[in-house]
Amino acid sequence: MTKYAYSVIRFVPSPVRGEFVNLGVIVGSERTGEWAIDVVGSRSRASKLDDENVFPMVASDLQRLQSMIESYSDPDLIDPPFDLSDEWLCQLSRDSRNLLQYTTPKTVVAESAPSALEKLWKLMVVEPVPQKRSSLTRRSVISRYVSALERHDLDKSHIKRHAQLETSKTHAAIDVVVHNGAVKEITQCWSLQIKDADSVTNDIKSWGWTIRTLRDRGGLLTATGLPERLEVPGDVSVGVVYAESESQKVTDEALEVFNDKDIQARCVPVGAVEDYAEIASQLVRDQKRFDL
Repeated sequence: MTKYAYSVIRFVPSPVRGEFVNLGVIVGSERTGEWAIDVVGSRSRASKLDDENVFPMVASDLQRLQSMIESYSDPDLIDPPFDLSDEWLCQLSRDSRNLLQYTTPKTVVAESAPSALEKLWKLMVVEPVPQKRSSLTRRSVISRYVSALERHDLDKSHIKRHAQLETSKTHAAIDVVVHNGAVKEITQCWSLQIKDADSVTNDIKSWGWTIRTLRDRGGLLTATGLPERLEVPGDVSVGVVYAESESQKVTDEALEVFNDKDIQARCVPVGAVEDYAEIASQLVRDQKRFDL
């Protein structure tokens, strides 16, 4: 279970009267990188208070906010051009004193951001519960794995996000590298829960081709913050952490690549990430540490 910050979105047509309508909820966690927003589909309750016909302006501002949060949660957007954080949510609340307001953030405990959103919706919003969103983004999978590594006594000196692996024939982005001056494990994180399943399947196949080449000839790893390129031996530990799809076909196609005998990857669903992180931690502890 994870703690999520949340703020209720309110339409306040007359701050003097103090009347308001809850329009939706924002929830998020810095630790997991998950952020979600949902807003009401009906404007009937808001319209009853909207004597000055100002709601269209509010709706436009709210749509921009919703687009920003949803773009941040794009599973293919690893390095967004903006940050969503607890402080951002607090600032959003402090700055909202007009028609559209956001309540002071509080915390709720839930299994995921969509679960937190569903729980809060029932309490805060007078409208039928929206269709449950069960998807995890790729960034969320990465964050959960990194958090698990940190719980197993690995710190930033051992963990590198977003590296580039070069082989003799191709290259690929690597989500998480565990190292101690020498590369001990490279892990790729995937969400199979996105709408464009064909795109993620193609990306997985491309990654698989790179790893097969790595197994044959080794490779080189580069990343911001590393003083030099690191050699990646062909027998390096390779792992996959993934969020399962509701579609068995999509999951089977991904697992066919992950479990390929030439790739030799340790493959686990995100729900089993703790045991997987313990193995990665052991790889560092069992080897002589090199200071970078």
